[in-house]
Amino acid sequence: MNTTKSFFIVAFIGGLINLLIAANLYFSNRMASGFSVGRFGGIQEGSISPTSAAVIGCALILTSIYTFFVYRKEKEEVKKKKEDEEKESRLKLARKKLKDK
Repeated sequence: MNTTKSFFIVAFIGGLINLLIAANLYFSNRMASGFSVGRFGGIQEGSISPTSAAVIGCALILTSIYTFFVYRKEKEEVKKKKEDEEKESRLKLARKKLKDK
């Protein structure tokens, strides 16, 4: 449960940062470029446009929204399980008291 909550927070913040970068690139009317390491260790140059940055940001935010609903569902299941265990323990206590009488 804590893993999904952490993933929700990280994905949401990452999505917002990506959307801010996309807005900056869009309003400054340029593309970002840089170097990265390729699959076989070679150096490659790449660029990202404002549209692709916005798509990545939206994908991260949609993933975080999905993860939030998964987290909420897990939280409700844990709460229900805890309530069921408490009811079961109360029933056992009541049965034991009746048996002792």
